[in-house]
Amino acid sequence: MRQLILTFAAGGAVGASGLFLSGMATQHPYKEIAPLRAAQSPQSEIDKAWRIVCQVESGGDPYAVGKAGERGIAQVTPIMLRDYEQITGNVVSLSQVHGKRGIALSYEVFRAYHAHYGFHATEEMCRHWNRGPGEAAWDARGDEYWRKCQKISQKTLDR
Repeated sequence: MRQLILTFAAGGAVGASGLFLSGMATQHPYKEIAPLRAAQSPQSEIDKAWRIVCQVESGGDPYAVGKAGERGIAQVTPIMLRDYEQITGNVVSLSQVHGKRGIALSYEVFRAYHAHYGFHATEEMCRHWNRGPGEAAWDARGDEYWRKCQKISQKTLDR
């Protein structure tokens, strides 16, 4: 099993590749999200949603590949990358969000997506990442996904 060890830096972490990863915790394998420590600065809603989504989507594995071809720690899809290109003008391939070098770019796609669509609360960010920017985020599958997110949040983030 691959492990990516992250070292804490002010407001985030620096991975083995030297990429700064906002909101990640001190010295832990990527397959787990370490609980927040009281000494850390309060996390933003987007960082909280990012941490939850990474656990629900891939178990924190930046090398994950989904059944429909999703890639990386946040299971980025081709549709999300098309949105990202339209939002930012940057062309990105799925291979660029795959693996430990793709974590920072996946995070940038996540941030741009939610900023563009105006999603700011943890619940709506989680639901829309999984179900898209439309009303489907609030259907039964969106409810099921949100329950998974709540379990992850209670287990790892809200301690």
